[in-house]
Amino acid sequence: MSFQLFFTDSKQKHYMVSNQAKQDERIAKMTFASVYPHYVSKVEKKERTKEELHTVIEWLTGHDENKIQQLISRKATFKGFFKQAPLNGKNLRV
Repeated sequence: MSFQLFFTDSKQKHYMVSNQAKQDERIAKMTFASVYPHYVSKVEKKERTKEELHTVIEWLTGHDENKIQQLISRKATFKGFFKQAPLNGKNLRV
């Protein structure tokens, strides 16, 4: 069995990198408030609670319940959400 590299030519690689950059920028501009209800819905479908979701968000970002609510009410973008996060270096290894 032989394997080929996914990026066989530089044009294809540039196209993929360019699309990823566009996708990253699109996500950075999305508001946390617009996605947050979907996070809550997803955890509840998995029989978890909003409190557990907040625990995970706080563990990853350092944002407590009050800060999460402030960012939602301010309609912070994901870029702003993570820029304001005092990320825990130990958690980044996960």
